[in-house]
Formats: sequence, structure tokens, C-alpha cells
Amino acid sequence: MPWQVIKSTPNHLARLPPHSHSPSTGVLVSAMIVTPLAAVVPSHMLWIMVSLGTLVTFIAVAIALIVLRSRFKRQPTVYRTPFYPQVVSAG
Repeated sequence: MPWQVIKSTPNHLARLPPHSHSPSTGVLVSAMIVTPLAAVVPSHMLWIMVSLGTLVTFIAVAIALIVLRSRFKRQPTVYRTPFYPQVVSAG
């Protein structure tokens, strides 16, 4: 099953080269944006932003799991989450 890309992602950022199978252009662009920020912002602020970003990402994945599993109930799933609704809600 091929990876589906969000429609708002520009094609040149989402392209996967055959030798690496990773979006290297998108990674380089994000590194060019983050590197100057890391040079200017104090480290304690960066740690707070990274922690907040990790928390927001974790919550977004948990919500996406619930939404996608409720929308596509009839499709077989390869990965089964033990105690599915309770574990995701507790996270």
C-alpha cells in the first residue's frame, strides 16, 4: 500500500527518492528553518518548545487513531491496540 500524502503538502517536499525512501527535501527545508532559530533562542526555551511539540504530537496521534478507527471500521487492521479505546483515551 503506497503512502498517501496530505493534499496541502507541496509535491516537491513530499517526494520520496528511490534510494532513501524518505522525504529528504522536506527534512532539509525544516532543518534550514530550525537551525537559525536554535542559534537565537535560549536553550531553556527550546526545551520547553520541544516538550510542548512532543506533547501536542502525542495527543494528535491519539485523536487520529480514534478518528481513523471509527471511520474505517470495516477495513482489517494490521496493528491491534490492546484495550483499544481505554489505552488511547488514557494517553
